[in-house]
Amino acid sequence: MLTLLSEALQRVGSEIEYHLSLPPISSVVSDPREAVHQQLLKLLSTQSRVFIVLQSSIPMATHLFQEARRMDFMGKDSAWIITDSISSFLDSMDTSVIPYMEGALGIKSYYSNSSSSFLEFSTQFQKNFKSENPEEDNAHPGIHALRAYDSIAVITRALERLGSDDTNSPKMLLKNILSSSFSGLSGKIKFEGGNLPNSNSLPFRIVNMVGEVYTELDFWTQDLENPFTREADGKNNGRNTTRTLNGTVIWPGYLKRVPKGWEMPTDAKPLKIGIPANTSFDQFVKVDEAQIDQDKKYTGFCIDIFQKVLEILEQNYSVPYEFHPVVGTYDELVDCVYNKLQVVSAVEFCVIQKGKQMLNEVALTTLASISKSTKARDWLALTGSTAAAADHKYSTIIGAIIDANSRKGKEETTAMKIAIDKFNNNSNNHKLSLIFRNFTGELYQAALTG
Repeated sequence: MLTLLSEALQRVGSEIEYHLSLPPISSVVSDPREAVHQQLLKLLSTQSRVFIVLQSSIPMATHLFQEARRMDFMGKDSAWIITDSISSFLDSMDTSVIPYMEGALGIKSYYSNSSSSFLEFSTQFQKNFKSENPEEDNAHPGIHALRAYDSIAVITRALERLGSDDTNSPKMLLKNILSSSFSGLSGKIKFEGGNLPNSNSLPFRIVNMVGEVYTELDFWTQDLENPFTREADGKNNGRNTTRTLNGTVIWPGYLKRVPKGWEMPTDAKPLKIGIPANTSFDQFVKVDEAQIDQDKKYTGFCIDIFQKVLEILEQNYSVPYEFHPVVGTYDELVDCVYNKLQVVSAVEFCVIQKGKQMLNEVALTTLASISKSTKARDWLALTGSTAAAADHKYSTIIGAIIDANSRKGKEETTAMKIAIDKFNNNSNNHKLSLIFRNFTGELYQAALTG
């Protein structure tokens, strides 16, 4: 995922300057806040205030946003973007967590939450989940619960399509599974080349964290010509044919305009202006080292233009700066900018073709700090062989590997048990049994229903 993100940013002239890896929450359980604090200290020396949280568990993300807000990384003109690894839990996480993320923009897997099948499932899920997990504050199902339910539905539909002579044929059962094509709770279920299509190709909702809730701004797809405002069925609704969102984003600090995404220069960290120390035409830029007065030490047309632009900027905010004369050729001055020895440069050398190309690359650089934690192993459903049962013609055992202690694993457990119960209550010829194993190896739970 990190490689794909880096390549995507490069296509628009941006780059990832710093990767920040947070430790697994299990390794810092005694003081996770301090662990996050020590990692964020590494970002104080960077000017970028654009952060992408690429992968994180919900507990670690909570500590991250709490500490980032305390350390003023979520002030005005910052931008925070969260991926589906976090936003997929927005419907089921404790609502007291969302305010720490206020102003963040996220992508969230789309699914219909108004269909009769979803509403029926949601009602049953909330009832069962509260009973099985009384320590959880929010019992609403998220996308992981829907996908777990659909995984069982794939198997039950395949069993229902077996003929009387095919019940002991694993090949026929597999064939039926791979030929599945139906609309599940999580979306369209259809295998291509033996695999489900990558979920990243599905429509996403663009969401914005505001207060204790999130607002849905738009749809997003991988259609590069028109990535936004696309309905779930893939048809453009005609509202917007530009690359802009249909809703207004509330950024950190309740900012409604596009944030700058970088920390403004301060007296302690002024903006560095590289200028040529030796020039052929001192009417453009002249450096007089003999002058003590800084206003007279640097003169010329380019300096005058810079000062006028600065006067306009300082009507809104202060821009501390300092000039840095560079002895050498124009290309060497550009190299200083490119290598970030200087941050920006005087206007004169921009007419140099090489300098123009390299400067443009620097000027478009956007930083993204990446926070990722160890990813829990996804659930895995395996069908066992069918065998004759005493009270029903055939019985099938399904094994599922989950992260039993995570919110994701708890949702998957409840959802799969609901799917198993539904099938067993309606089937006369087959019965399903479900065995859960924690991803660490130990037997977690056996749901031998039917």
